[in-house]
Amino acid sequence: MSCLGGVSPDLNYQAFLADILSKHDLKSVVDVYHFVRQMPYGGAGVRDPRAVYAKRSGTCSGKHILLRDLLNSLGCKADVLQVFLYFNRGIPVHATMPTELQNIILNQDVSDFHNIVQLNVDDCAQPLLLDATWSDAMKPYGFTVNDNWSGMGDTQLAGNIIRTEEISADVVDQKEKLLSGLSEDELALRGRFLNLLISWISASISASTSGR
Repeated sequence: MSCLGGVSPDLNYQAFLADILSKHDLKSVVDVYHFVRQMPYGGAGVRDPRAVYAKRSGTCSGKHILLRDLLNSLGCKADVLQVFLYFNRGIPVHATMPTELQNIILNQDVSDFHNIVQLNVDDCAQPLLLDATWSDAMKPYGFTVNDNWSGMGDTQLAGNIIRTEEISADVVDQKEKLLSGLSEDELALRGRFLNLLISWISASISASTSGR
């Protein structure tokens, strides 16, 4: 896979990214994608890629900002897309989930602006869409984790896209503005859903780790 070049002017941040690539021997798009993907989903509201790397955990915003920037450090041209979807519709119900979470997944529409990465490659007619939301730890619970992605075609997405917003360099500011357009009820449901989901994921990963 050959990428079209892209760089960031922040030299300190570029050094941070270069250190990650070197320390973890990340040499290709596939290496970088799976490195970020394997960070568990968690830490709602943490969108700084430095914090995501330090915690090795993040939600869709922080993980995909980090993915974009690492790919650009490889010489690729990657952007973060904001896509509107009903996030709960892409979540499989599992018996270990609290009843309230299961009910939201099955009976509600959780409005959200999900983040993915759009990657331009010079041997593809269309940009690739990369979703690094779910780590392998979620596979036993029925989540689509994209563990077999080898660089060809789009990854499977965490939900069905209803609308794609214009690309913005300031992903965090754009997301905050987009979320401000949701109603109070929509925001309350989104917040409750994410809190329940993240708590369940954290507990599930801890249980599977301690059981090894």
